[in-house]
Amino acid sequence: MRSYRSLKAVSGKRAFRSVHDTVELHCPEVIDPSDGVWKPDPNCTVPLTRIARGDEVTAFQRKYNVISGDKVAATFDIPSRRTSGNKTNNDVRSLLAARGNLATDAIFRSDSIRVLAHNNEQKEIYTGSPIELRGVVYLLDFCGWKSPFRTAQALRTYLFSENGSVEGNIQNYYRTCSFGKTVWDPKYVAVVGPLQLDCKGTVANGALQYNFDASRLCGANELMYWRIGADTQAQKLAASDPSLSSILQWSQRRRIMMILPPEIKCNFNGIADATCAGSMCRSFINTKSPLDVNVLFHELQHNHGLNHAGRNKLEYGDLTDPMGDSPASGQKVHCHNAAYNWRIGWARPITGGVLTAANFTPTANRIALTIPASGTTDMNMVILDMGSSSPQAASPSIPYPKYFLSFRVRNTTFGGYDGGLSAAINQAVVIHNYNGTASDRDALTSNLVAIGGPRFDSFDPAFPAGNVWTGPFTPFNSTTGLGGGLRVKVVSVGPSSAVVELCRMYSQTEGKPGSAECQANLDRDCDGKMASLDSDCNPK
Repeated sequence: MRSYRSLKAVSGKRAFRSVHDTVELHCPEVIDPSDGVWKPDPNCTVPLTRIARGDEVTAFQRKYNVISGDKVAATFDIPSRRTSGNKTNNDVRSLLAARGNLATDAIFRSDSIRVLAHNNEQKEIYTGSPIELRGVVYLLDFCGWKSPFRTAQALRTYLFSENGSVEGNIQNYYRTCSFGKTVWDPKYVAVVGPLQLDCKGTVANGALQYNFDASRLCGANELMYWRIGADTQAQKLAASDPSLSSILQWSQRRRIMMILPPEIKCNFNGIADATCAGSMCRSFINTKSPLDVNVLFHELQHNHGLNHAGRNKLEYGDLTDPMGDSPASGQKVHCHNAAYNWRIGWARPITGGVLTAANFTPTANRIALTIPASGTTDMNMVILDMGSSSPQAASPSIPYPKYFLSFRVRNTTFGGYDGGLSAAINQAVVIHNYNGTASDRDALTSNLVAIGGPRFDSFDPAFPAGNVWTGPFTPFNSTTGLGGGLRVKVVSVGPSSAVVELCRMYSQTEGKPGSAECQANLDRDCDGKMASLDSDCNPK
């Protein structure tokens, strides 16, 4: 799968759209008064341009801190003649007429991006009121190829909780995994089609025309046409359907999902705009394989602003999260890891479950906590921010991973939370690293660190029982009170909760024989032995 990151302009200048490992420059979209369809602003003369790829994407987003809804300006050159952001639209149109096709002649100045305004409104993070999603799902036919779903009702079984629906339908996914904080309701989501679209032709991105040919290609031009073509036909149907008309005119976070025929020339299972903070966000579903609700949810959650869930260097390596390489769940519900649930406001820490360096001292460096199963309450995690001296954002800190602890249990109830969780992860304490924030602007990837139930899959070899995981160590600074390391021990697991013991390491060994550290008779290295019994202080 590849995810678009949609970065659109609010009004006027330019808009970004990035494709997982690609950032493209698009025109902002406005409503065409002639047919009521959202289309690229006809006054926009920016070419459809790729401006970052691969590792450049992360660097680009960090440099400019841009997401959907931000307003930016850019500059292009035309060979032998130069135009800049200071040229008027009429100046550029005259060049269009003279050069024939600015779309192929224009050269983007890589250092010309200028952010004009940030849209700081959080739209995809729960802040107290349920987020009611609006959307339309299109079944598309083109090039003689047909959607495998020949009626809207056939697809509804994957989308809504109705008679005959699959267990993990999208309505149930949102209701269950978000604890009712995000709502996908058939009152606000329409299924339209099958619709017959053109196989090839031209599509406008503002003042410029682009060729598309779905019989051979699956690029930005084709994706842009499929959305505009589907919306155009839907607007005609909306003339006699007030409910559909209301959805199509919705101007905040409207989801547009396109179910594509299996013969398409696309190399993805699904692809989606990320961070839906503008008027709309799209997702495209490939039906070459049997439809899987986990793919639908994965792409919709890119719309929600989430990145992929990885492990080590594997971008999709997290088996505990649907944004990772989660195994086929038999159309059951498979919810997010603790870090991503916190990121979008779907879950929060247990009482006393936000710990920093200030919660530990050399004489009291162990804390035992009970973590409930994630599906039993939305207070279901522990956050360990050991690099900070307090939970306050401005408090002194050092670079150190922030860890999220949760307890995952495979639910056997029909449609239940984590019913699609792998049996290998059932009744397991899960540790994730996520140094991001609960902000729409945060596109950091969560990283699965360890799974223990009670034996960790990456345990500390110093503890042969396998129920202890040890984090990285940085030298302890007695002046700032920061530094050290962390050990997590699984004390017990049960059907509804787990008990863990957290120990802050102030040193990697207890000390040298006769030292003040040894004489203090503490367990500064968290090996479970007081100094008087530790071989570091009393070698045999």
